[in-house]
Amino acid sequence: MTVRSDLHVTAYRSTRSSVSTYTFAHAITTGYAPDRGLFVPTTDLPLFTETMLKEMKGMAFDELAFAILRRFIPRAEMSNADLLLIIAKSYKAFMSPSRVNVVKPSTSPICIAELFHGPTFCFKDLGLSMLCNLISHFTPANGPSKRTLCVSTTGDTGPAAVAAVVSAGNPNLNIMAFYPRGQISEFQKKQMLQVSWQLMESKLQDACTIYMLYYLSSGHETHSSRNDTLS
Repeated sequence: MTVRSDLHVTAYRSTRSSVSTYTFAHAITTGYAPDRGLFVPTTDLPLFTETMLKEMKGMAFDELAFAILRRFIPRAEMSNADLLLIIAKSYKAFMSPSRVNVVKPSTSPICIAELFHGPTFCFKDLGLSMLCNLISHFTPANGPSKRTLCVSTTGDTGPAAVAAVVSAGNPNLNIMAFYPRGQISEFQKKQMLQVSWQLMESKLQDACTIYMLYYLSSGHETHSSRNDTLS
């Protein structure tokens, strides 16, 4: 029996069924399981013991990211070298070397984590920079298939996702961002419109569905995500 502190995830399943199992690559590039459930490990979640957490306390952000992600990404699907490269690429544009600055006011016992040092000054840069680079890794730049991310945003997710896809620099990875006209700031709008990707200004909640169907019919593989699932 594997001790949870030694556990590494090797496959994923849907929250709605445990019959079928999926690779990490399939889970990260598909978004939802075929039955519309969410992907979760087929085993228990890896356990980080108190000793491990104390060791992690002294790690740099990129080292910490590697230590955690390595437990969820099978080595058979991604080598240590590739994972380290993806982490470095995901956070190289952050303005702080520590990625997340932790500030402790002298008069308070509370620590404050500054999550605004990413390329779009939004906390979602932390997750989306990594997510889009992982998706890019499993979308060969010289392969025959293209993948398009469809994102709906109220201001934060869109700029972070667009910046992450642009930074990935993969010609086979595209993004379409939808936002409500007049309901996001001009700054956020410019963050998206000043790059050469497809943006759609719309008041229709089902506009994303329409364009998803268009891209699917055009031979694109579409990764659909609501605002909250790209958090």
